[in-house]
Amino acid sequence: PTEIAQQIYYQLTVKAEEGGTVSGGGSGLYEYGEEVVLTAEPGRCHRFVGWYTSNDAARGAERGPRRASAIDGLTLLTTDRTYTCVVNSALKLYPVFHRLGDVNGDQQFNEVDIILLSNRINGMKNTSFLEDEADANSDGQLNILDVVEIIHSLTAKE
Repeated sequence: PTEIAQQIYYQLTVKAEEGGTVSGGGSGLYEYGEEVVLTAEPGRCHRFVGWYTSNDAARGAERGPRRASAIDGLTLLTTDRTYTCVVNSALKLYPVFHRLGDVNGDQQFNEVDIILLSNRINGMKNTSFLEDEADANSDGQLNILDVVEIIHSLTAKE
């Protein structure tokens, strides 16, 4: 902790990964007990997964079942996009975003996904098809707009 004029401040570090942004408070020094409201905003073709921490105190306080994470060594705090943190120690927060569009689950984001999604929209049933991944624009429907989102994401990374 850093003492400035009899006040105690702690460092809050917010590290946003690729795939989204954070609004509200951010990394910096905060007074002990101060509430910081953070909101995670997923980017195009991304879904917000959750707020994670590497803070040992938070990890020790969480006694329930831990959700499997693609980020080893981190503890899930909440899956709500808006997270209110009460600063009472140094803390590192990680908003995690998941890229949508890998409709066949092969860990690749490519033209095959576009073909499978197009086939599904046109009534063909595919054996390996992940519905949650296919809704690339997150509107709750599978349609041509999802194909457009995937094409846009593919061409944007080239």
